[in-house]
Amino acid sequence: MRTIKVVQIGGLRCDLSDTLAPEFKYYWIANDRVVDADNKLAPFEDGRLKPGFRTAIFLIAPGSRLLDDTELVAQLPAYQVIYDEHLVLAPDIEALLDVKAAQAMALLQPETVAHAINDDYFGGQTGYKLNFNEVRITPNFTGQVRQEGHNRMLYTGSFGNQPQQLLNWRQRGFVMIDYQVTVLPEAAVLSGDVTISFKFYLVDRDTNQVNKVIEKTFDDLQEPFQLPQSDKVQFVYVTVWAQGTGQISIGNCHFRRSRRQRGELMPGGVRVVDQAKMRTELLVYFNPGDMKPPLNIYFSGYRTAEGFEGAFMMQGLGSPFLLIGDPRLEGGGFYMGSAQLEADLVKTIDGYLDQLGFTHDQLILSGLSMGTYGALYYAAKLKPYAVIVGKPLVDLGTMAENERINRPGGFPTSLDNLLWHTGRADSRGVTELNRHFWAQFNTGDFENTTFAISYMKEDDYDQTAFQELFRTLKHRFPNIKLLYKGLTGRHNDDTNGIVTWFLDQYHNLLHTGFGRQVD
Repeated sequence: MRTIKVVQIGGLRCDLSDTLAPEFKYYWIANDRVVDADNKLAPFEDGRLKPGFRTAIFLIAPGSRLLDDTELVAQLPAYQVIYDEHLVLAPDIEALLDVKAAQAMALLQPETVAHAINDDYFGGQTGYKLNFNEVRITPNFTGQVRQEGHNRMLYTGSFGNQPQQLLNWRQRGFVMIDYQVTVLPEAAVLSGDVTISFKFYLVDRDTNQVNKVIEKTFDDLQEPFQLPQSDKVQFVYVTVWAQGTGQISIGNCHFRRSRRQRGELMPGGVRVVDQAKMRTELLVYFNPGDMKPPLNIYFSGYRTAEGFEGAFMMQGLGSPFLLIGDPRLEGGGFYMGSAQLEADLVKTIDGYLDQLGFTHDQLILSGLSMGTYGALYYAAKLKPYAVIVGKPLVDLGTMAENERINRPGGFPTSLDNLLWHTGRADSRGVTELNRHFWAQFNTGDFENTTFAISYMKEDDYDQTAFQELFRTLKHRFPNIKLLYKGLTGRHNDDTNGIVTWFLDQYHNLLHTGFGRQVD
């Protein structure tokens, strides 16, 4: 288990050693030892936060040197600062702590502080879906049932005047000791007067006894629902019920270790919800970095575990950054959605630009594999300074079509993606999904945007993505800055080479465009 440092700088000790969980370790650092290259416990060297403290939690008590040093406070990691609630802060320090989303607490109550750290500041991300292949349909329903891919079940008919069970997952969720876990089911009433409800059976792992049954209507689940904490490991079984007449859609059921009000999956993580599609979501994490241009955005690649990708990579660049994740299908739904979802994502990005005081020409969009679709697709809406992508995927319809002959069984999510976004699984759907990207991309004004693209020459997912991007960009903008490199192999044959070139382009653009020197 990786140890997370809890560092108090100066002031009266708030000794948490006896109450913190084993993954945390408390340190008190004297004010005169904060900046010390030779002391491994000193957080700063030459005025910069040492890499080993980027994941540390910092406590600021009365008498701390940090209360008078804006240069050091500006280096503290976002979402990982706790300061005493009774402090009277200087305006510039208060502004910095606000940007860092610091949390005010009563540091003279160490048990309360330790409890909050244990519950909200733990390391890593824990998020998963119940496997849709483990769904069991209740046999006594007499209406129509149709499964659409691995992510949605359609029920049509009369469900009766009393709730009847429609399905359950044979796979179980779990709640570890003292964990706060949230559950987020996906569902929608497509027609009629149907009421959908969920039952959660909490079962003791050791005795197999049902400890509790919690029932929630879907209207109760506008936000993720928190399961009760327990001093024992519990399994969670989920069933779906309905009453009334009409058509309903049942989707995935998500489990996540919760940070309560501190953020979704990571401290600071937020949800962007698609109200038109079963309240599915995209996830966004913002880190203000050093609050100097540019804002770097990284769209996660294919990821079966729910959560954000690339945090340490982007943090190492020093700039403010956004991570965007897509937990909708197995591995992701390529960032498209309803007009409302896409508009809300752009609005969210613009909000962070405004918060930083940046313009669109101080924005870089980036991604690898699945993330390239998000970077390229939203570039047309955001008009960024640069787009950096590796292993681009643009013709998603063709990519799904390749699953039949060119890449059998290699990426079945591509078929779910086709069905999810078009409602079809035929040649018409292939054409429609391909056109969707180009209809969006061709609206972009890229006259002043630099594109850096690395690609696999024998890519078996989307064989012509680079060639089509190159031809389109050069045709529309003959003087465009277009950097590119092709590597030999199929889509997943040289990820290390792609990532190396990807980061090289980031370093190059940060230096030439913004005067940054990246270590």
